[in-house]
Amino acid sequence: RRRRRHGEGKGRIDGAATRDEASQGGGRNNAPGAGGAAAVAVEHRDGKMRRIDDDGNENKASASLIDPNSVRDEKQERAHALVKAGGKKRPAEAGKGGGGGGDAAAASAGEKTMKDGGNGGGGGGKEEAAAGNAAGRKVYPSPAEMAGGGDDDSASAAAASVVLLRPTFGSHRPGVDSIFAFAEGYELKIYLTFLESLRDTGYEGDVVLAVSSPSKLKEGVEEYLRSFTMDEEREEGKEGGGPNVVIYAVDWTCYNNEGQVVPDTKEGARKCKINGLYGVPRDPNAAPDEPPRPADDPRDPRPVATARYELYWAWSLKYNPKRWIMLIDSRDAYFQENPFSDMAKEDEDEDEDDDSPEADPDDDDHDDEEEAPITPRGGGELHLFEENASESTLGESSFNRNWLVTAYGYGAVSSFLSKPIVCSGSTAGRQGAIESYLRAMVAQFDETECKAKGCDQGFHNYLHYSGGLDNIRGVDAVTVHEQGRGAINNLGLLRTKPLRARGVLVDVDDDAKGRMTTTGTMSEVVNWDGRRSPVVHQFDRDDELNKMVKQRRKRQMADWTERKGLTAKKK
Repeated sequence: RRRRRHGEGKGRIDGAATRDEASQGGGRNNAPGAGGAAAVAVEHRDGKMRRIDDDGNENKASASLIDPNSVRDEKQERAHALVKAGGKKRPAEAGKGGGGGGDAAAASAGEKTMKDGGNGGGGGGKEEAAAGNAAGRKVYPSPAEMAGGGDDDSASAAAASVVLLRPTFGSHRPGVDSIFAFAEGYELKIYLTFLESLRDTGYEGDVVLAVSSPSKLKEGVEEYLRSFTMDEEREEGKEGGGPNVVIYAVDWTCYNNEGQVVPDTKEGARKCKINGLYGVPRDPNAAPDEPPRPADDPRDPRPVATARYELYWAWSLKYNPKRWIMLIDSRDAYFQENPFSDMAKEDEDEDEDDDSPEADPDDDDHDDEEEAPITPRGGGELHLFEENASESTLGESSFNRNWLVTAYGYGAVSSFLSKPIVCSGSTAGRQGAIESYLRAMVAQFDETECKAKGCDQGFHNYLHYSGGLDNIRGVDAVTVHEQGRGAINNLGLLRTKPLRARGVLVDVDDDAKGRMTTTGTMSEVVNWDGRRSPVVHQFDRDDELNKMVKQRRKRQMADWTERKGLTAKKK
């Protein structure tokens, strides 16, 4: 398997960079929320160890310095072992429906291979499992495994689990590329920036969003989102194409810091449990119309920013193995080009492009359930995107350092604290690679139970730097893009100096819908090589760019109002 770092040694900025921890929040640029693990030890720049609480603040009550290795508890040891082994080992005989097997020779030779059984239509027969084991690849557990009826260390647990969650409106198209985002609790203007900019690029793939329940959506949001769904009304009245939007109004049970149930996720900041995601399949002897039995969320309440990876995993099952999928933050991102335009397209079989009803996993005999595959169904490239390495490293960002140490202990992460921050809010890859990555992310929470907001950023960086994404089934190659040298341009750490002064925000001569405009000047965000950045992430950290986005929303609202009027006339 290939691992490469795109743009290494290039694109460094402005000589000496400012690294003021007080003015930057690292890769995600937000502080961890309340709750979670007890105080942990982190290393300050003076080389001393101090206790840091769950909010990232130094514990003034603890004046004594502490041994960094003393904070690594039994759970952190298990998490570290999980990454090295690729997940929990399953017995070879645990398969269902013609599976079982596994490579006993490989196991006896000490290969870190999980024993996968087949599961009929669940994505892994005997041949598939044998092929994976023969290659000596690791497999992380299915996120549905904990919800299943089997033993936690048995493949029967995954086989006994189904994904029940279905779109609130809109339909997946397995043969197209897709963009996944958590977008709950926002006003219409956020969706306008995200979807209208994507529409302007000519992108016509899927966009899958997690949003508030219809009764809690802000004014005008539901009507706007429905205008992008590929349904009969859109086929008759759509103007100018655009993405097909699939909406999940996820039901959460959320808690405040006192453990009391509260009515909303607070835009993903609260710790919550997911309702209705998993279930147990209907009994083969049950009546045909008997629904599957819902299963309670098997995990403790955790930040929605962490739980979203389970949603993404369930969504990823809807797409063919060779399709591209991008995971991106929705609140602070917009598009200037088709987000997959820079990613090499390989020749694909005709059936990979088949989005006929027969190929759609939503259209089966039991459209209220879907078996969770025991192993990833395909493989491909995984793309990761760094923050600017000249501005900060994992160790220099108090937030990023705290998330890592909280989850894994200082001893497990100290060797890569000098490395660049890799942003968990921007990831892309082929379906098989994305599904495998998402399994790995969920497994990190299961083993560490890190409940601080932002721990998903720690999981993401730990998997990359510790080798947790090496030699896993589904990931054939990992490409790590330096900031400003890939499809997604993460701008957050560049806020110490205006983007225009850095040459990142530039004027252009021609008028194009996909570019920012203020007072008649056309501008766009570019990568370090001067090419337009397909995806602009963390735009609100730069004052001028943020103002340009707000100005552009006026035109986007006018466009939407015009489209809405045309559709109403046709009806």
